[in-house]
Amino acid sequence: MTNMHNNSLLAYYTDVLKGTKHINEARIYLYLEKNRSGASRQTLSSVLNIPINSICGRVNGLIKINAIKESGNEHVKGKQRAILVIT
Repeated sequence: MTNMHNNSLLAYYTDVLKGTKHINEARIYLYLEKNRSGASRQTLSSVLNIPINSICGRVNGLIKINAIKESGNEHVKGKQRAILVIT
């Protein structure tokens, strides 16, 4: 049941995010929708098992259509990472 539910949500968000060409954009949006506190690109890459270079491209596409935005930063091992949230 859970897998069917997730597939339905992915289809819904793919439809909602008109203009997106990648299912991974819907996966990112769905993850951020469920995790309202946000996540960094690195976290998204790790949790969704998508290479970081693909995450960055999909995130940029979502930012471009104002579906998500950068909101604050986190510091991990001395590095600053932007936190992404739903707009």
